Amino acid sequence: MVISCCDSRVHVTAIFGAEQGEFFIHRNIANLVPAYLPDGEPHGTSAAVEYAVSALNVSHIIVLGHSSCGGVKGCHDMCTGLAPELEKSSSFVGRWMDILRPGFEKVKHMPDEAERVARLEREAVMVSIENLMTFPFVKSALDKK
Repeated sequence: MVISCCDSRVHVTAIFGAEQGEFFIHRNIANLVPAYLPDGEPHGTSAAVEYAVSALNVSHIIVLGHSSCGGVKGCHDMCTGLAPELEKSSSFVGRWMDILRPGFEKVKHMPDEAERVARLEREAVMVSIENLMTFPFVKSALDKK
């Protein structure tokens, strides 16, 4: 399984030299995986992860980040007060970018904005991997190797 950004520049099969159909691909803004939250509400990314692990028995999950990610930049701008529209409870993008707030907390001290955003792009991958580990079926599959 590959979880990648929905940015059209991210062409997963070309990056890996794979044929169409070789990967189970899930795309979303900034390649984020939310933490496990079994609240009975719809969760597209969580459903894709569950299907990949439980039904398809995928052996690997790749979180594929990329540079110049607009979603990550949006999170940065939201967290620094430059995008107040994303703070509104009605903003789907803003609420999605809340997943990355813990990553922003790790980089907010960096003085150079460009370096901070680039580091936040890498944090998006790390936050997603950490959140994957909160899914009991992912943890169970890892334990079983």
